[in-house]
Amino acid sequence: MSAVETAVDDDLATAPFALDELGSAVRYRDWMASRLAAHCGDGVLELGAGIGNLSPLLPGRRLVLTEPDATLLSRLDEVARGPLMMGRSVRVAAFDPTRDDGAAFHDEPLDTVVSANVLEHIHDHVGALATLGRMLDVTAPDRTKRIVTLVPAHPLAYGRIDLEMGHYRRYTARHLRRVYQAAIPHADVTVEGFNAIGLAGWFMSGRLLRRSSIEVSTIAAVERMVPLMRLADRVARAVVPRPIGQSLIGVASWR
Repeated sequence: MSAVETAVDDDLATAPFALDELGSAVRYRDWMASRLAAHCGDGVLELGAGIGNLSPLLPGRRLVLTEPDATLLSRLDEVARGPLMMGRSVRVAAFDPTRDDGAAFHDEPLDTVVSANVLEHIHDHVGALATLGRMLDVTAPDRTKRIVTLVPAHPLAYGRIDLEMGHYRRYTARHLRRVYQAAIPHADVTVEGFNAIGLAGWFMSGRLLRRSSIEVSTIAAVERMVPLMRLADRVARAVVPRPIGQSLIGVASWR
């Protein structure tokens, strides 16, 4: 068994890496949320919400925040009751699609499942997506359904940081499409790149410098560069014929 395959003990890793530190990356978080939100419907379940860094920025009148790690649920409760959620219907619940079938949400008006940096922590990612698809078939039988996920890109960039973060893998666009299609064969699948500039920095930190964590100084530097990174992303998406970036955003939609 390879180092990648032994990266985490369970199908879904527990506490995601450096949540509090990454929560300080406000402009980067807003950018990521805006890209994900563009694909979401009106009833949204966030998978692996962590401590709710992205949660208040997601759309939808009904928002279900889920997390398999019981130690993080109290943090999500605070977010759900916070001022940024005023006027919205928010629920917090424990959920692991590798162990639960989603029946607890069958009475929810959900049409979208969204996640950021979660799928790479799941060994059986095809099975997890299939479970989510079946759940949405029940909760939105007559509406368009979507599964939107941001994942790390390019296996060649897999390094010590990925290993320490509990990543089983990084994805190519072709691989992500195949995973979606295996889980939900009748879905239309699109894949977009995210953060074209960031890929080089991640490769240097994780592969060349063999760093095992993201430093606070790196997060601060990224925050300062977000306007340039957003511009570079728009150019890359307009000019480069294939998805390119530190991450990929996959969207499966079907009726």
